Amino acid sequence: MRGPYSLDASRIDLLIIPNHPGVYGVSNVNTCPDYIARSDSDLNISLKHWIGKYKFFWYEYAMSSKDAYVLECQTFHKQKDKSKLENNFHPEPPERTGLKCPICGGV
Repeated sequence: MRGPYSLDASRIDLLIIPNHPGVYGVSNVNTCPDYIARSDSDLNISLKHWIGKYKFFWYEYAMSSKDAYVLECQTFHKQKDKSKLENNFHPEPPERTGLKCPICGGV
């Protein structure tokens, strides 16, 4: 993922194109994300939800909500192995897609 960047509205608006799906991580330290998540429709808005709760963010665009789920799973497993994530629950697939995790086969 790209980053870390300061988690503030002006930085998000400068870097993140509205209405695009993607995956992001947030943290209070600039070494690695503590929380991994995705936005199926608007990464810009999703990141702004975390302003004031975390100081830094990382991101990666996806072509669709399905691609965002696959990228979230890959990022989740990679970061889970490297550090302790605050959200240690496995990512859920987008509704009505039937997708399974490409890493562990979970849903």
